[in-house]
Amino acid sequence: MTLQNAGNQALSITSISLTGANTSDFSLSQNCGSSLAANASCQINVTFTPTARGTRTATVSLVDKAADSPQTISLSGTGIAPVANLSPSSLTFPGQFVGTTGLPENVTLTNNGDVALSISSIRASAQFGTSNGCTTSLAVGVGCTISVFFDPSAAGSQTGTLTITDNAPGSPQTVQLSGTGMDFAMSSSTSSQTVAAGQAATYSLTLAPQGGLNQTVNLTCSGAPSLSTCTVTPSSVALNGTASAAVSVKVTTTAGSLAPPWERVLPPGLTGLGRMFWLYAFLGLASLAALAGAGKRRATYLLGACLLVAMLWSACGGGGNQIIHTPGTPAGTYTLDVGATVTSAATSSTLTHDFKFTLTVN
Repeated sequence: MTLQNAGNQALSITSISLTGANTSDFSLSQNCGSSLAANASCQINVTFTPTARGTRTATVSLVDKAADSPQTISLSGTGIAPVANLSPSSLTFPGQFVGTTGLPENVTLTNNGDVALSISSIRASAQFGTSNGCTTSLAVGVGCTISVFFDPSAAGSQTGTLTITDNAPGSPQTVQLSGTGMDFAMSSSTSSQTVAAGQAATYSLTLAPQGGLNQTVNLTCSGAPSLSTCTVTPSSVALNGTASAAVSVKVTTTAGSLAPPWERVLPPGLTGLGRMFWLYAFLGLASLAALAGAGKRRATYLLGACLLVAMLWSACGGGGNQIIHTPGTPAGTYTLDVGATVTSAATSSTLTHDFKFTLTVN
């Protein structure tokens, strides 16, 4: 703007200032000084820097010694900007197994402003993750989708924030995030036992839900020594979200023993004492037949030969059971591993923990 002194005397200037509703959106500079000579002029420069969208107004006011003081000049301008709208403004995730990633929840970012929205970054705080479907620039009236995942690393209530940094007023924009991590703990007051081969060791195991876990836990046992069995009773436990559940882990070992092997040589059915009876009966009949059909001297030789065969049969083990040693559970120290697994069909995720017991067999 140009201020000109059209009079024939110097113009004394008291002030040049801004007044009105949106004075902070305007600024001015001038070279008029405190006095302007007759027929001289000076410049007043005004800059518009809107702080909000829409029409912004102010007034330049000139106070001086002229008859029509103060002189005013009306100012107006329109602020334009991108506008970042987020929907919804918060997300609450269903319970999720600790250490797993659940199904995503979506947030829509829309530019409802007057110019393109320039996006600098989209980030989620710890316990949450994002899959960003937005580009670095969003045209007027266009929206994009941000997928947010809940990745709990601890049980219980978890909170976080989705943060979008851009060139829109009010940046960064945020969405509040919350969810509950679900887990269970395994504990025992008897983690190690020592038994002799042939004895059983019983351990108690407690399962405690965390974060409201109300799923069924399936249990297995592995690592038992040879010639022993490990069972978990019950093999599955339904946790109700608050109460702990107890299970029993039992390892049954085997003692060493003397036992006969399976029968051999003779036909099935000729076993044990019955087999020996039939053998000697056969020898007796053969002897009688020999005595009846031969002379006394030949009968004596024949009977002696039969008795010698019977002795050799018994000595070779063909005439009865052979007693052997069957080993029991080997002595040593073993680690039993009780595995516990929870599977959620709703989130297609699995939660697994294990608990180790020590077993010493003497």
